[in-house]
Amino acid sequence: MSEEHNKYTVSVWGSHPDSDNDDCWTGNDYESLRKALDAFSRPGDGFVWAWGPSAAYVELCRFCGVNGDGVEVWERLALMANPNFSPTNDDDLYDDWQSEWAMQQGMAHGCDAYNEAMGWSTEKEEA
Repeated sequence: MSEEHNKYTVSVWGSHPDSDNDDCWTGNDYESLRKALDAFSRPGDGFVWAWGPSAAYVELCRFCGVNGDGVEVWERLALMANPNFSPTNDDDLYDDWQSEWAMQQGMAHGCDAYNEAMGWSTEKEEA
């Protein structure tokens, strides 16, 4: 096993992990199964920051190594559906996406790029 990888990860998903849509929002890595199980069993207690009613699943996986093609191999140990899951509406998703995109544009290209990505005027007012 590669030394650069922690052995376990707990991930939050916006849809089922097998949906093949890369909808993993975030994850935390752990060196021990005990710590990973603790985080997995109590995702809303601050272990996984994205846990809330719009998160659909939490998943616990173990790192198995890297295959011959250089792809990481993970084994799912547990998957839990969020009993409080409530899908967000499309407007909320668009707002979140726009805000994230604007932040990336701002970090890469400055304030005017952020404002432009948010749809705000970038013209300077005359004094």
